Amino acid sequence: MIDTDKYEGHTEGPWVCTHSPVNGGRQFWSVVDHTQPTDVGDDTLGNWRIADIIDFEADAQLIADAPLLLQEVKRLREQGRKLIEAAERVRSDISDQDTGWYYQLGNHIEKMNRLVIE
Repeated sequence: MIDTDKYEGHTEGPWVCTHSPVNGGRQFWSVVDHTQPTDVGDDTLGNWRIADIIDFEADAQLIADAPLLLQEVKRLREQGRKLIEAAERVRSDISDQDTGWYYQLGNHIEKMNRLVIE
């Protein structure tokens, strides 16, 4: 399970993947926070850098998407918790009616809970 608490206080997005000319003009990739002020016009090197000198565009894009991926992980975990709560309510509603369904649903809820925690 990913401990998302360790990301508290990270630089908020959006982050942008862009070319970064360094080392004698060779093109690398950088990830920058375009929400920060820049003092060199449109030059992306004037923006606040998140990561620099990345060889592959796909790696830079993955880094740039990190805030979005973190947000999605948190959303999916919350959705999973809500599903478990809903299943628990259904289970309590049928507990008096059919003990077979009650125990089967209980087993499924436990499995769902383990998946959300992992």
